[in-house]
Amino acid sequence: MAKTTNQILTLVALLLLGCQQQEGLKIINSTGQPLILKSFKGKIVDHDTFQIQQQTRTIALEAPQFFMVEMEEQFFPLYLSPHTEVELSIDKDGLIYQGDGSYFNNALLESRRIDPCDYNYETGLTKAQYLSYRDSLEQQLNEIPTGRFSKIEKQIWKDELQSYRLMSKFYRLFVNGLLLLQENCSDDLEDDVLKQIFQLHQHLETGSGIYSGMTLDLMNAYWNTKNVDESHYPHLPDNLKERLLALKINNIIPSGKKFNVLDSTLTAFKKQYPNSVYSTEIENNYKDIMVFKKGKKAKDIVAYNAEGDAVQLLAQEKDLLIIKVWATWCKPCIEELNEFQSLEEKYSDIPFVKVSIDHDREKWSSFGKIKRTENSYIIPRNSDNSFFEDYKIEGAGRYIIIGKDNRFINAFAELHDLEKAILNRL
Repeated sequence: MAKTTNQILTLVALLLLGCQQQEGLKIINSTGQPLILKSFKGKIVDHDTFQIQQQTRTIALEAPQFFMVEMEEQFFPLYLSPHTEVELSIDKDGLIYQGDGSYFNNALLESRRIDPCDYNYETGLTKAQYLSYRDSLEQQLNEIPTGRFSKIEKQIWKDELQSYRLMSKFYRLFVNGLLLLQENCSDDLEDDVLKQIFQLHQHLETGSGIYSGMTLDLMNAYWNTKNVDESHYPHLPDNLKERLLALKINNIIPSGKKFNVLDSTLTAFKKQYPNSVYSTEIENNYKDIMVFKKGKKAKDIVAYNAEGDAVQLLAQEKDLLIIKVWATWCKPCIEELNEFQSLEEKYSDIPFVKVSIDHDREKWSSFGKIKRTENSYIIPRNSDNSFFEDYKIEGAGRYIIIGKDNRFINAFAELHDLEKAILNRL
């Protein structure tokens, strides 16, 4: 009898556990706005993207991790654990979290409001002004209550604040050194701060997407401007050089540019680090991007015209099709509009298609700087349109050139590539 009772209790426990696992992480969107939730789950910068409209969304989650919430071109951190429930809403100060983990996450939000990492502002200050400004931020950050943080939350909080201090310091050293402003900056100073940034090993693996993205951008900007790579830093530990090179490769991959450079860099990485823990992720990302090589078949794109009608952009094959992916909030996109539209007029026999990824249809339709033609469409960034996954669209500011039989000529083109592609066709 006791054995039977134990078996029943075990079965009930397993069923309850199964229900709990099936329930997963529950996200409730009460903001009145569509949200995009990005999960940064990899050791470098790997993510899944979830669209959350006015609804409750359940997400399978195996371990605690950082997410990034995108709402109307604004980005917010969110740290979540499995089998929890969080509600996102808006108050007078903006986004606010309620439910499990809300105390910690609202503290993270407050830290972002205090320290927005406005590097354009910070690098314009004198040294005395900069130090005074950072001191005032430190004082405000230290006033945020942390007494109810768990042990792991305290460590994450410490890493988050330290990472932002280091990023600010590195960016100032780097920019002021480049522009020969008021400080005498040496490569050694920059290298030392860069090394401290990447020594936050745990944070690099589990940190927020905002931090990961800035790290990636700054590191590559630094190396590209100095025209150097990891081989120029013999004093850095080998595991740090491995991490930096892996980051560099994963930054090249999403751009889709210079496939030959990518191939040679990946080969060198495998040779130097044959047993790297980053190899699997790099190879998977590499396979994903290979579908965009010249000559590969392009997937159809469903976009919407001003009347809201769905249009298949590749339904009728053309010898050449040029697509501009843009948005009203993308400053570089706007700056290139005149030249793009001049090409459109110059080569009127070639279809030039403008695809906006704005959230707001009204803002797009009323935007005055773009000439309204039958080839102007929108695919809202907060929709579940397959265009974003099919074409690896991470943001605005990209050109796609498609040729005969709907095969790619250049899936990651820049403005200066367009006329060359046209003349090659002629």
